[in-house]
Amino acid sequence: MRHPAYSPRELLREPQNTCATDGPDLPDDPRNYMDYVSDASMSHFTAGQRQRAEGFLLWDDPYSSLWPLHQPANLQATGAGPYGRPRAAFWAEARRVLVGTPVRFHAVTAGKPHLFQWDFGGGAADDPTSPCPVVTFPAAGSYTVHVIVQNLSGRRDTFVQAHTISVEGHDMALCRCARAGKGLLFPHQASPLKNLDAGQGGSRTWERWRWYNGPPAGAYGQSMYTVRLAFFNYGAYGERDYLVTPALDLRVDSNYHVQLRFAVSYACLEWGSTTSYPLEYADTLRVWASLDGGGRWELLTKRAGAPWSTYPGGCVVRSGSLSGAAHLPDPALWRTDTVSLDAYRGVRGLRLRFEGQSGWGNHLYLDSLVVDTLRDTTRSSMTALSRETPFSLKGGSGGAWVELNRPQWLFWKLYTAAGEEVTSDLSWFGPGRQALPLPPLPAGVYFLQVLSEEGDQASLRLWVGEGSP
Repeated sequence: MRHPAYSPRELLREPQNTCATDGPDLPDDPRNYMDYVSDASMSHFTAGQRQRAEGFLLWDDPYSSLWPLHQPANLQATGAGPYGRPRAAFWAEARRVLVGTPVRFHAVTAGKPHLFQWDFGGGAADDPTSPCPVVTFPAAGSYTVHVIVQNLSGRRDTFVQAHTISVEGHDMALCRCARAGKGLLFPHQASPLKNLDAGQGGSRTWERWRWYNGPPAGAYGQSMYTVRLAFFNYGAYGERDYLVTPALDLRVDSNYHVQLRFAVSYACLEWGSTTSYPLEYADTLRVWASLDGGGRWELLTKRAGAPWSTYPGGCVVRSGSLSGAAHLPDPALWRTDTVSLDAYRGVRGLRLRFEGQSGWGNHLYLDSLVVDTLRDTTRSSMTALSRETPFSLKGGSGGAWVELNRPQWLFWKLYTAAGEEVTSDLSWFGPGRQALPLPPLPAGVYFLQVLSEEGDQASLRLWVGEGSP
């Protein structure tokens, strides 16, 4: 019972004990709802008070008039407990794919929804009422996705995400890096970055970086910029970040090898260690390949730990202080790594993904990504003696076509009779008779030259308009 000798102000000033019969005998709890303090200070019940209240309500007695209150049927009808207001969201296993690539969506919800209604803006779902539908998109474009969820209380929630999926057609602009030997600049406008923890406030990911007031940051000191993952500053262990290349066209002759080449500068971190107990913090780089433009990925290679480091001795070693431990890409601290892509030779639309995973280690730098084609001199010399002419060139009525015995690249140029170049292109043709994609031409006489990868060439005089044979 309340002691009349104390006011609430006096009770807050110092610990008081108004009930000397408790065991053990303790001062009053100033936060207890049933103690002698102002309402603003009350925040909880004691364990015994909770037990007394639950015993009075008889939650476990089905004959009690209060027992139906906490049953699922009443919670559903009133929208209480786990059946409160629902919340809808979702994520997709792939965000950039080719036409026809299946993409699985996953609903992320609260409030125990049991009804799902999806709208994929023209995408076809295997079950648009499933919490995890698989969707294919029939045409190139950017798709906005809606999902509506409802629980047994009848409440609904809607989640809309614009430009959720980017779908590319099979006629997409491809980077012919394999043919041209061109490096991709980082970050490339067609190289999207994916920061997997962005929704949880993770701001660090792949970044374009330069060394201010220092030497050029690029590979071997040849350019001002490089691309970096600042693992030395990452707070979350195991965090992953993606850098995805543009779609590549690897349709090359079987006499060529295809390889990925990139420059790397990296140092793991050995901190607070002793000779008998080394503490090595190492990060990981994985390179993946996707045959369908980003729907499914296959692991090509994995690099991790001290053996991968470009720093002398492996790791940067510090004990007691991390001052000066952050790795910087000195021109002498680069190495060029290669990965075979022969398994993907002939693929149109291949994407590569560079995945960095934090191990609380040190900064990672990448530069000079190149996809090379290297002639297999042994194979080509053996086949050169017996191979047939790869193509023939014919024309008429203002058009031209090639007859091919196998698929291959052809480079062609069109000139006027005065020797001025009209157009040129590098085109991929399948076997059989294939028309050259000539532009509309004014009447006149033209000369066409076609060159194969092996050096075979043919020429043709072409009449357009009146007087053509």
